[in-house]
Amino acid sequence: MLAIMDACPISDKYMMTNTACKQIAATARMTPSWLCRVWCLSIVVVLGLFMTSSIVNAHDINGNLTVIANGFKTDTGHAIARLYIPGSQVTRKGQLEISALIKNGQSSFLFPALPAGDYAVVVFHDANDNGTVDHNFWGFPAEALGFSNGFKVSLFSGMPDFEKLRFTHANSAQTIQLTVE
Repeated sequence: MLAIMDACPISDKYMMTNTACKQIAATARMTPSWLCRVWCLSIVVVLGLFMTSSIVNAHDINGNLTVIANGFKTDTGHAIARLYIPGSQVTRKGQLEISALIKNGQSSFLFPALPAGDYAVVVFHDANDNGTVDHNFWGFPAEALGFSNGFKVSLFSGMPDFEKLRFTHANSAQTIQLTVE
């Protein structure tokens, strides 16, 4: 037994003296190899708990974004919300797109577990369900549009772009409202 205790695997790895390793083993009435197994198992359990809490905390970094759009004149067709990231052209398809029903002139969209950062949202009334914003003869949108950051299309505001629609999404749940006109 003395030969086993002199070669204690814990003492070398964790800077314990052979005497300390022998005292722990004697107190616990275990051989050093059994003590090593218990030590390794407890390390695995502690690391497992740490990794589980890290995964939970990583999920907390992302928060849900809810977009509530109102002002729809009719409930026909669908409402479509497009989410954009910095550098995107907001007159094209977004990085994420969600379609929802319109009820009583209002529609809501949920972008789940969205990472914190800057975004822009465009919502439009797809009355004919073709999935695109229709335009009239002069090139103006023929379907109602709503924009994040309170942006409204006018002669003075110009065309929408990411910077004009930008808002910051935090790492918690957030709701933004916009009006479709």
